[in-house]
Amino acid sequence: MYKERWQPIVALVLGAYVVVSPWLIPYLLRGSVLTLGSAWSHYIAGAAIVIVAALAISSFRLWEAWVEALLGLWVIIAPWVLGFTSLHAFTWNSVIVGALLVAISLGSLKTDPMQSA
Repeated sequence: MYKERWQPIVALVLGAYVVVSPWLIPYLLRGSVLTLGSAWSHYIAGAAIVIVAALAISSFRLWEAWVEALLGLWVIIAPWVLGFTSLHAFTWNSVIVGALLVAISLGSLKTDPMQSA
């Protein structure tokens, strides 16, 4: 029987935040202007995180946690790869959220998703 875990739910919330952060950060920090590449990177990565987390909630498989961790790693390194490190608030946002996602995803690999009935 599947044992409910909190990690995929938190990953889903973080993924949704990654999707809305290109709108939220410029709204909260009026001086921030995001590049099109940085915004689209977060839209796509966030949507993928939400989809994989939803799959992990319905039935956990190891590949889902690994994909979430890799997407979190992408969110961390995207400011340097896509060249938007000058947007300090958005860079810190990416690093913190990505690190949380990697930690939660890898942490879910240590928990046993099956519980004996």
